[in-house]
Formats: sequence, structure tokens, C-alpha cells
Amino acid sequence: MPHRYPRSVPSTIREDRLTPTFLDGTVLDPDLLPEIVSLPRWAEPDRLRSATAIGVLLAMILAVLAIRLLSRVVVRSVVVIGLAVLAIGLWDQRTELGTCAATCDCSLFGQVVKVPFDLNPRCS
Repeated sequence: MPHRYPRSVPSTIREDRLTPTFLDGTVLDPDLLPEIVSLPRWAEPDRLRSATAIGVLLAMILAVLAIRLLSRVVVRSVVVIGLAVLAIGLWDQRTELGTCAATCDCSLFGQVVKVPFDLNPRCS
């Protein structure tokens, strides 16, 4: 009986990344998102990494509040699942921002982040 799927499946993982991430190949893959806006100059990888950690913490706090305060089960479930997806996405972006300065290829949900000269002089 022939195999149902081909042995080699094309990958959407970029070759210049050091390690694949959780969202590679999914709808939320940052490489597949269009650049919607240009980020301000202060949006450096280190600051964005800290901001995403705060965002994950806020999403967790909001999820706990939603569980405690919302009475309808369906609304509660949708809100908690949405906040969990947001937290996972932010955490994935945070891990990428930690290593992107070495490759000069930083992005936050598809938005290009410029690497400052002091982090990597080759990225000017």
C-alpha cells in the first residue's frame, strides 16, 4: 500500500533561524505576517523583550480575573483561550527577540525591529 503522504514535506522554517519556534508554519508565524506599521525608534529588541514579558504577565492576570468575574461559561472560555493564545504568542516572540541581534533579523509579529549599533555593529 503506498504512503498517504510524501516523505519530504516542504518546510516553512527559515534557514537563517538558529532554532525553529513554536509558531513556525502556523497562521501566527511572524514570517508570514505582513508589515502593517513601522515601529518607533525606541522599539529595540531589549526593550521589546521586556515589554513582551510584561504583556505575558498581564495576559495571565486578565485570565485569572476573567475566570473569577465572568459568569457565562462560553464567554469565560473564549476570553481565557484568547488570552492564553496571546500569552503563548508573546512568549514565542520574546524568545526570538533574545537571539535575533546576532543575525540582524529582528521582528515582532512580522513588524521589522531595527537592531541598534551598540548591540551588533554589523547591523547598521
